[in-house]
Amino acid sequence: KIEIWSRQQAAERRPDARYLPFDLLEVAAAQPALIRHLLEQVLVDLQQGCLAPLPLQVFAEQHCVEAFRLMAQARHVGKLVISRGEQPAALRVRPDGTYLVSGALGALGQQLLAWLAQRGARSLLLVCRSAAQPPAEAQALLDRLAEQGVACRLLPVALGAAGDGVDAVAPLVAALGALPAGYPLRGVLHAAGVLDDGLIGGQTPDRLQAVLAPKASGWWQLERAVAAVGAPLDFAIAFSSMAALLGSPGQSSYGAANGALDGACGAGGGFGGTGAITLALQWGPWAGAGMAAGQGRRLAARGVRPLPPPAALEALGVALRRGRGGVLAVVDNDWPLLARQAPPRQAAAMRSLVEALPSGPGSGPGAGQPERQRICGLPAPERQAALVALLQHRLAAVMGLADASAIDPGDSLFQIGLDSLMAVELAASIHSDLGVKLELDSLAGDPSLDTLAALVLRGLERADGLSGEAPLDLAQEAQLPPGWSLPSGPAASPPGEAILLTGGSGFLGAYLLAGQLHRWPALRPVVLVRAADGEQGAARLRHNLERYGLWQPAWGERIEALPGDLALPRFGLEPKAFADLAGRIGGILH
Repeated sequence: KIEIWSRQQAAERRPDARYLPFDLLEVAAAQPALIRHLLEQVLVDLQQGCLAPLPLQVFAEQHCVEAFRLMAQARHVGKLVISRGEQPAALRVRPDGTYLVSGALGALGQQLLAWLAQRGARSLLLVCRSAAQPPAEAQALLDRLAEQGVACRLLPVALGAAGDGVDAVAPLVAALGALPAGYPLRGVLHAAGVLDDGLIGGQTPDRLQAVLAPKASGWWQLERAVAAVGAPLDFAIAFSSMAALLGSPGQSSYGAANGALDGACGAGGGFGGTGAITLALQWGPWAGAGMAAGQGRRLAARGVRPLPPPAALEALGVALRRGRGGVLAVVDNDWPLLARQAPPRQAAAMRSLVEALPSGPGSGPGAGQPERQRICGLPAPERQAALVALLQHRLAAVMGLADASAIDPGDSLFQIGLDSLMAVELAASIHSDLGVKLELDSLAGDPSLDTLAALVLRGLERADGLSGEAPLDLAQEAQLPPGWSLPSGPAASPPGEAILLTGGSGFLGAYLLAGQLHRWPALRPVVLVRAADGEQGAARLRHNLERYGLWQPAWGERIEALPGDLALPRFGLEPKAFADLAGRIGGILH
């Protein structure tokens, strides 16, 4: 072990340490070469084995509770590390790659293009039947992407062409081969698809093939094209549907087509001879877009909530960051309602999802647990003692004590060795067992098991209606007595022509500033803001108001941004400027 001591500490040297004769502060200031020599000596000692690293204990992610408990009890030596094991690398949208989007000019495809551009994509290959003559809305999007520097190449191809698919594969191969050398194909997002709903009795081979073609056949054609050009593909994502997961009335063909995509991605094995990750996303309906547009009320009645497009695209980003292939469902369903209307086989498949959800008053963590049911079933005088006994065992487990009965319920928890990390773990255990959430201020002061048990018991009684007290009626409490009126007073007067406002670039400051501007049309607020100059400060204030949806263009001429620092004398202003400011403001909002 090497230690560096000041001269004042030299008399305290221990015999097990090796000392270097430097006063570190003096050396650092006067002779940096000696510091370099010190570091070189340390490296030599490391290489020769004179210095040993601190012990390292690695805990798997599922054993992190044991790791924190060991650290909380100060029984560890060296470092503790929580290991998640080897994780796949996150997939990302790269600015130096091209991304192929099928069904690119459809409702979902257009949102996908904007999302890719936002993620940094600068080269897109759009495969769509209508690419030769884009609709007006799609053309407007393409124009906006071009203004952002995104190169969009349009390929008018109908995926899943009849026959052996040469009609679709050949132009795909040609388009991929013509990509710029600096923008090779990095990702495929297959969002093409058509619907032809109908009862099974009315289905024909031709109707089935029309639905299978763009989905399943189109996927295989894309795979053949990628194999032909040998693209350095990172991922291939198939837009599947919840219809393949749960079935959907009248959509046997659509469910089969998406099920084929799920099977292809679930099998793994890359895409077109590449090592690309293949992922099928079983989407729930997108709100206001896609094939479920206009079906919101019918779907909600079944328990299927549409996905807001921003949330769906955020889920797509999460799926990429996972870096894993396979099949992933992205849905927002009311599972109990959906299960009640489902056929028996479907309902059985949803049972585990329904059982994992809260289902009424007193539900949540701890609901349905034996300990909660046992304590709530006891006579009122016996509940406190039963809770104390339960908490004794939970506390003993947290503190690593073998004998729970050795803990005196009246003793201070912190005096018997409980620390902040253990307190958090104890509170989590109580929440899990009994469904009662203890806020951290419940553990403030000098708590004991008796006081904690009383708090938990009140929580249980409130949740399960065991206290016998009438529930608080907030609507009744909000009623004012008859005849009450607002006391009269002088009318508010404006604070002059200008006020000084601090904190205007924060959340509260934005609303204070907007409120003053609304209330006093002639007021010119002077807002103290950290900025290099007034122009930069004004831009910062405007951006903050826009962030909260408060900005009005007319305010630009009324707000005066004053560059300064509240922590400095006179805000860092020159004496004359400070005196001028003090002379013209009629009020301060700090």
